[in-house]
Amino acid sequence: MPYEGIHACPKGCVLFRGDLEEAKTCPKCDASRFVLVEGSDGSMKQSKVPEKVVRHLPFLPRLQRLYMTEESAKQMTWHKNGKRYHPDKMVHPADGDAWKHFDNMNPVKAMEARNVRVALATDGFNPFGMMVAPYTCWPVFVIPLNLPPGVMFEPKNVLLTLIIPGHPGDNMGVFMQPVWDELELAWEEGGTHRVVCSREVPLPDMQGRCDVHLAGQTSWKIVSGAGQARHINGIQGLLIKEYYPGLVNVNGEMKVPTKWSHFYLVEEGGETIAAKIKREFWDFFTCEEGKAAQAARVQEAVCKDRLKDLYHEARIQAIRDFHANVLGENIKKPQIRQRMNSREADLTQAQYEQVCPSWCDNHRECWTEIVRMWRTDEAYARRADRQGRRAQMRGVSHHQGNQPLPQFATRWTQTHGGQEINEYTAYLLSHKGKATDPNNVYNPEDGPDAYTNPTAYEKATEYTVAARQRYGETFDPTAEPLDTDLLQRLGPGKQHGRYYMAHSALDPSQVPTLTQVRSTPTSSSDIPVAPRRQSASQAQMEAKMEERIATLHAQMMAQQMAYQQSLQQHYNTQMQNMASFFQSMQTPGASTPPPLPMFAPPPPPSEFFPVPALVAPGGTPVQSTGSNPSPGGPGHQMMSYPPPAPYPPYPPPRGPPPTYSWPPVRGGWQYAQAPQFGPRGFPWANPGGSGGGADDETGDGATS
Repeated sequence: MPYEGIHACPKGCVLFRGDLEEAKTCPKCDASRFVLVEGSDGSMKQSKVPEKVVRHLPFLPRLQRLYMTEESAKQMTWHKNGKRYHPDKMVHPADGDAWKHFDNMNPVKAMEARNVRVALATDGFNPFGMMVAPYTCWPVFVIPLNLPPGVMFEPKNVLLTLIIPGHPGDNMGVFMQPVWDELELAWEEGGTHRVVCSREVPLPDMQGRCDVHLAGQTSWKIVSGAGQARHINGIQGLLIKEYYPGLVNVNGEMKVPTKWSHFYLVEEGGETIAAKIKREFWDFFTCEEGKAAQAARVQEAVCKDRLKDLYHEARIQAIRDFHANVLGENIKKPQIRQRMNSREADLTQAQYEQVCPSWCDNHRECWTEIVRMWRTDEAYARRADRQGRRAQMRGVSHHQGNQPLPQFATRWTQTHGGQEINEYTAYLLSHKGKATDPNNVYNPEDGPDAYTNPTAYEKATEYTVAARQRYGETFDPTAEPLDTDLLQRLGPGKQHGRYYMAHSALDPSQVPTLTQVRSTPTSSSDIPVAPRRQSASQAQMEAKMEERIATLHAQMMAQQMAYQQSLQQHYNTQMQNMASFFQSMQTPGASTPPPLPMFAPPPPPSEFFPVPALVAPGGTPVQSTGSNPSPGGPGHQMMSYPPPAPYPPYPPPRGPPPTYSWPPVRGGWQYAQAPQFGPRGFPWANPGGSGGGADDETGDGATS
């Protein structure tokens, strides 16, 4: 930290600063500013050694640094947002009457929780101990009162700002002038940094823009200029936080802007928020000449990624801040991710409300909707599904963190003495260790065990074999750029929206599409387009489907076998009954044959193969088998057959013969009554009838 030495009057009358910076003597007591020494002529002359020096260490930059990490930035708002477990007791200066009186007198400044309240403390002591010459020194300390009670008086938060040599006496106000000036500057103008994100990290100075070139489809590379302290894409994220619009009107409904397209729906100053964010990004950088169109595509992709990361990181930081500031415990990221997987371990809605990030301070209703979006059953189910798929991976995906592959390569080069590597080598090293690890070096003799994910080794090996088949056995993949045509053939194309390897290092405009690759004439010895690969989750789903189909097939075969056995038993019983019937008919001396046995219908298939009825009992339509709880239960009706019609009696009954009228009418006979027919269609004669009909004029009972 910088500090300044301020010359002071030996008697403490004035400080030689401002208008007195060039003065040689005190304007009040005429005391010399510098130590007097005897000259060669015997007269007293001023040397270059000052009589008294006050050391001033500015405290404003150190207060601003408390907002450079998210944890300490949240602690600086504890005085207003922190939870009191004993509201009836004074546990913080903010609970006192003096603090509340100040808030009433200055409501505008009190509204912002990040405004800093400080306390000043000083006392004299002898730095050399009590056994030497008497000497006193008076340090002045600044203590930020925004912090929680348990953190406020930690040594790192007690800021030394002034060292006064000797006893100040009645001139303490003179020595405190540098501190007063800083307090006045902070009161009137505030800090010099723009606070734009939850971590309170300021945007870099816009003076001295850097020249950047494209490096892949989601990253950049600084080629000239002073450079920026922050990640290039991180500045894009800071601008998104600075101009975050809150709830957005999407088709007449207020929604959380979860998509980058939502930022185009909000206008400010005649242009959309999205256009303003992208325009201000170029206040810090200069695009490569002739690459404006490609840079616009990269910037669009970066904005989409940063917006997606914004909500994820905000949730992690909210859980960490609640445990640190409210519960007083530190929690690591792996524990946080575990807590995010279940509703019981996650924070409640009210607890999330206490740790709203600074970029959403002015959009509290939007923060409420964001939390509700996190705490839905669908969100927990999606997260559990992602965790399950991640657990099926063969190892850690990579060690790039949130940086694209070209920037991983740049950092690796800086760590390893300027050694340059291409995309192929960077891809393998990113699956082997971190870029800053000095032991993370490429060795062509390494096997799959040297990598955290064997899939990277398998892809690199397959690419090397295919490249040497195309270019010859002397081809070195670590010395040549990636063959994009070959990557498309090995892919094939994009699997789940990503290239075969080194996805973030490839420029889509320079990569041929899979259709173009297929249409390119090739020789018979060239690499063919590989068949579509299956992911681990897809293979598992297909295995489960095959197992399910096999189980259902076995169940159906068992049901069919049981049904066939039941039918065979039924037919055997019927044949036995028929045999008994015919045997009784042939028995000598039997006057009347036994009745013909009834053929019972076969057992219905519904007893073995339940089929849902189209209409359930009560007239309620049944939608499908899957929508009902179980076969045969409510909503199901077993198929059944109607009882069979009985056979005609044996022997057939004999009724009166039919009678007809005479003479015939219209050239034919006319029935007087309907004839009675037997089972084969022949009319039966009435064995006891007289033969005459009611319309028989002769009475002879004419018959035909």
